[in-house]
Amino acid sequence: IMYEMVDDNTQLEDVVRKNVAEAYEAIDRALQYLEYEKIFPNKKEEEEVDEKSKNNYLSNEALEVLDFVNIMAYDYTGPWNVTNVGPHSSFNHAERGINFWSKQPDIAPIDLNLGVPFYGYDFQNGTVVAKTYASIIKENPEAADSDQVGNLYYNGGRTIRAKTILAAEKVGGIMIWELGQDALNEYSLLEIIHQTYSELEVSTTDACEN
Repeated sequence: IMYEMVDDNTQLEDVVRKNVAEAYEAIDRALQYLEYEKIFPNKKEEEEVDEKSKNNYLSNEALEVLDFVNIMAYDYTGPWNVTNVGPHSSFNHAERGINFWSKQPDIAPIDLNLGVPFYGYDFQNGTVVAKTYASIIKENPEAADSDQVGNLYYNGGRTIRAKTILAAEKVGGIMIWELGQDALNEYSLLEIIHQTYSELEVSTTDACEN
């Protein structure tokens, strides 16, 4: 669920968010009645939120339904705000999201996942062009460890590693948007995440391995 929408979309998104919270509460009541965990023991409920959404749209009852929450610590700027030139997903943004959600009494830090982007935004003369990490590195392999090339802002390997360490220390895991945008070579961000977790002796899925 996105928190900040633009202009005419705001009212519609507010309605959607409120309906989502009400729906989760209804689902929770229904699942309790059906003893859902006995019927579908492997099913997971999840939600994606930014650092501000909870108090406005997610009630305690809705949060209790979720097995984990993905913190979307990205898109702090983008095509909807062409004059706000700068990082859309800095390390500070990640810290802010984790600090906010870790203080909420309704969900444990182990049930939080830090969201990281595999894309960036290029601010060009009043327009903003989204670019995948793969395309950024294809054009300029030397930018793999940077977060900025001109007015193009993204997360390079160094920041992804730092965010992975932060996630390992503070929350339950990492969420990626999205895998199809990664570079499928020696600059792979997924591989950096996997290597960092391995160095920290945190287990990951076998799918992360080459």
